[in-house]
Amino acid sequence: MASPLFQRTSVQVFDVFRRRISNSWLAKTLESTLDLSDDEKSFAVSLVIVDDETLQRLNFEYRGIDEPTDVLSFLLWDDCDNTTNISGEFVYPATNFKKYGEILISYPRAIDQARQRKNTVKSEIEMLIVHGVLHLMGYDHDRFDNEIEMWSRQEELLATLKL
Repeated sequence: MASPLFQRTSVQVFDVFRRRISNSWLAKTLESTLDLSDDEKSFAVSLVIVDDETLQRLNFEYRGIDEPTDVLSFLLWDDCDNTTNISGEFVYPATNFKKYGEILISYPRAIDQARQRKNTVKSEIEMLIVHGVLHLMGYDHDRFDNEIEMWSRQEELLATLKL
């Protein structure tokens, strides 16, 4: 396999929130979640901490829902063999990762939800990271049976992360 040109994880935080949350903690939490849930080590994931306006715009653009949300996940490529050339215009970078996704979390939503749940903001963001990773891995809560499966896996991962 080719050597990776980019890391397994990357973290970006909107400037307005940089003093409120640690990039290194976010990266560690994301990396730990991937270690626990991605047995094949095939995923690379970017995490971006954003504002409500950004997630509302993306929620409307991609889901048709014109309101802010707490987390969105986008699987940007799947099963890339590093030779695929989409429509002749884009060549995937040389990497060991077969899948690449992006998770966006609204910091203001995390604060509000933490207050409502009488939780810490860190714990809320940790849950949202796990939730976002599970969506990238194909879990969903669109039906009751899927919801039970996803919530169960989410609680399992959160319990393991807290050890």
